[in-house]
Amino acid sequence: MDGDSAKLLSARIVDLVGNVFYTNTSVILDNTKPNAVITINGGDSTTITRHVVLNLQYSDANGVKQCRYANEDLNWTDWEPCSSTKAWVLSAGNGTKTVNYEVMDNAGNNQSDLDIITLQEGAYDLTPPTNLIVTDDGDYTDSATTLHARWSAFDRESKVFYLYRINSSGSCVPIDGSCGWQDALDSTEATVTNLSLEEGHTYKFCVIAQNAYFINSSEVCSDGIIVDLTPPEISSLYSSFAEGVWTNSSSPYFSWNATDPVSAGISSGVYAYSYVLDENSNTTPDIVPEGDLGALANETYKLYSSLVDGVHYFHVRARDAAGNWGPASHYEIKSDITPPTIPFMLSPNQSTNSSTITFNWEPSTDYSSGVAGYYITITRADTGEYLADNLWIGNVTHYDASAINGITYHASVKAKDSAGNIGLDSDLAGGTYDNQAPIILFKKPNVLETVVSNQPILTIDTDEIATCYYEGVIFAYTDSTHHEAKVTVLNGQSPSFNIICRDLVGNQASASISFSVDSTLVATGVNVLSSESVFYANLPVSFVIEAKSAGDIMGEIPKERFSVLINGTIIDDFVVKDNGGNYTITFLAPAVEGTYSVVFRVDSAQSSAAEMPVENLNMIITYDSSLSGTVTNDKMAYSDESSHIVGIASDSRDVSASGSSAQLQVVAESSGNAYIFVTRQGENPGSRENYLKSQKFIGLPSSSFGYRVSTDKYIINTELKYKDIAVSSDRSIGPGAHTLVIRNNGLTPDGRVNVTISTD
Repeated sequence: MDGDSAKLLSARIVDLVGNVFYTNTSVILDNTKPNAVITINGGDSTTITRHVVLNLQYSDANGVKQCRYANEDLNWTDWEPCSSTKAWVLSAGNGTKTVNYEVMDNAGNNQSDLDIITLQEGAYDLTPPTNLIVTDDGDYTDSATTLHARWSAFDRESKVFYLYRINSSGSCVPIDGSCGWQDALDSTEATVTNLSLEEGHTYKFCVIAQNAYFINSSEVCSDGIIVDLTPPEISSLYSSFAEGVWTNSSSPYFSWNATDPVSAGISSGVYAYSYVLDENSNTTPDIVPEGDLGALANETYKLYSSLVDGVHYFHVRARDAAGNWGPASHYEIKSDITPPTIPFMLSPNQSTNSSTITFNWEPSTDYSSGVAGYYITITRADTGEYLADNLWIGNVTHYDASAINGITYHASVKAKDSAGNIGLDSDLAGGTYDNQAPIILFKKPNVLETVVSNQPILTIDTDEIATCYYEGVIFAYTDSTHHEAKVTVLNGQSPSFNIICRDLVGNQASASISFSVDSTLVATGVNVLSSESVFYANLPVSFVIEAKSAGDIMGEIPKERFSVLINGTIIDDFVVKDNGGNYTITFLAPAVEGTYSVVFRVDSAQSSAAEMPVENLNMIITYDSSLSGTVTNDKMAYSDESSHIVGIASDSRDVSASGSSAQLQVVAESSGNAYIFVTRQGENPGSRENYLKSQKFIGLPSSSFGYRVSTDKYIINTELKYKDIAVSSDRSIGPGAHTLVIRNNGLTPDGRVNVTISTD
């Protein structure tokens, strides 16, 4: 039967005649020794008397039966019932003594233990403990029910025990209804609760130290602790932000002071502060003091920075030296450093026939302090004169401005929030006061001509944008300053059309168009009426001609009936403009200088030859100054001054460059570009001659007349300009494929969107 446990024993019994009897019984198998522990006098190492107390421990899973004891001579006592303590007499004579202890369990297993102690008979201690010190918890307490103190004393020969009581002004303070000494045994501190302490009174712990032979020291009392039950109060709380008023700063500071009222004749004084800044109006700070542990009472100032926009609350409370925390004081601040959004001007270009122009805009948005109002600036478009220069108009979204007839005004607004932040100006909105009817500058056909088309085009030109009608029918092309409508007229008819033109504000002008129609007319004569006085190579030139049929001026001649001959050769590209009785013919002059003969043909009739002298168009660039060192090349002239080089150049085909002590000059025809440059002293602009001659200079990635020309680096140049977006780039790239990256980097310090352009 292996292992300790309950076991079952069974038996089969057969007698002499064969009768069989079965029986069984349960037994517990226990081979485990019991537990046994002995200490003498609670573990003391010495004793002055042979009479000691044995502290005994014993246990066993199946029960302990009995115990016995012996000194070092192992003269065992009889077995007896076990107990937790036993009075015992040590063997005679001073020295180390041993007490043996043996425990037997119910199965007969035995376990023994021993302890030793030094016997010093005759060493009786008559000296009381010394150096008794009693301390309480500081000078003040905020409790009316609890006191605490610590103490210590020294005795070389025995353990020290203590008795204590509490006094106030020489009178006893009852503890649990008793004024007697309280036994603390060997404890070195005591916390006494359920007291009835009075504010302003001083309480002392008085203690007697006692050795193991009941020899007492003199009574020693603490220096006393005063009860202070009145908390301190915040007497002043100031901030750089006006309380409850929006401020356009994110760095407030706070300063404060507190007083500890005198109550029952005492005040423990302000000891520390606790404070917090948050978004709740009634927060009470925690009870952890802020500041330097050596100077907590001096923590009366706090600076914050980088606050987020919104409403914040500062909370502060004081603690006195007794530990009383006073009520919290609160201070509301409102921080908003974000300007309002840009207003959006409605009707960016408006006209009115009223002497009052009303500018309207969508309101701005301000998510913190809210929009307080707007400033408006209004200028005359013609003179720049200010009608309003950042005029404060309050929280409105329109403004009525008095206007002068025919004058356009430009207006912009910007918002201001309740914290004083001012947003960016809106885009300009234009407004014009117009009470004058549009002027009809030109109309055709006219009464002096005979129209050769059965579908003539009524044409009107006005001095301003208008909408025109003929006989109540809107022109097919109108709402501009040029208006056209095709009508159908039979041969021999002489129609008259009443014309009405209204401008954008309803001012109205009227006219009439009368003419006769004969689509059978053929030109019998062509006359050149006028031409330009100077003709430049490869630039447009114009001649004004008229065509007649047996004396009748022909109108509405289609282009396909015209021809232009230069030196007897018909040209393909020319433009015909019908001026209502005469025609302007425009074409490009020949590219080569010389005198040419021009003839105009309508149907089979043609004009007399007109002479057209063509010359090159040159650009003359002159720089006048006192110059110290002039250099001229084929394509440039420059002067190397003491601190810089100044020059002019051209990459045209024909260039003449000259220079003197008073002037630089370049004369160039129109086939290329002209350059005016200033670069650093000591460079060689003449090295760019080959680039100018091949007209490759302007296409260089980093074209310059002074710095090194790089053919393998390209600069990203940003040309976009916006009021509310800052676009920048300082990147250069080499040849090859690149990904252009446009990044939104938040806001610039002036509130614009910061966009950078770079490459991967």
